[in-house]
Amino acid sequence: MEQLLAPLLLAAALSLDAFVAALGFGAERIRIPAASLWTVSLICSAVLSLSLQAGALLAPLLPGGAARLWGGGLLALLGVLKLIESSFTRPGRDEDSSSFFALICRQPTRADRDGSRTLSPGEAALLALALSADGLAAGVGAGAGGIGALPAFLRSAAVHLGGIRAGEAAGRRLIRSLHLPFGPVCGVLLLLLALGRLLG
Repeated sequence: MEQLLAPLLLAAALSLDAFVAALGFGAERIRIPAASLWTVSLICSAVLSLSLQAGALLAPLLPGGAARLWGGGLLALLGVLKLIESSFTRPGRDEDSSSFFALICRQPTRADRDGSRTLSPGEAALLALALSADGLAAGVGAGAGGIGALPAFLRSAAVHLGGIRAGEAAGRRLIRSLHLPFGPVCGVLLLLLALGRLLG
């Protein structure tokens, strides 16, 4: 049961950022064509899968049960950081960033660089790399804890596809200035996953 639930929980936690980004695109009336949707989903899922494999390769180098402790600890740390980050996020911080990549991380709608109101596959790839930052750290920790790369890839791809479409549709019906607390939800899901890794 854990082998089925853990990859899904990991995918759900990491896809929340993509869902929130899609909310912004929907609210701004920026279209996400099918090609761009698949680009984001596959890149985010591939980064997660590769980081899971890296974690699995590192696990045998750790003594005894240290791999599970290290993996669970890394997931817990990432969950706590997400909770802290959501507590200190303030409107307007995006304008202070000099890095375009960092700006996309905080304000995903900036990925529409040409202002066409449509996210091209190239722009989607840049957005996906920004959204994949958490997946790198979480994947290494989860991989060391025993979560398989292929199950996580498949679940991540499916959850991203559904989540982005749902977020885009919901964003079109939401007030643009509405701020929803999905950051804490992501942190809590990662902490639950870490707890399962540490106690499993």
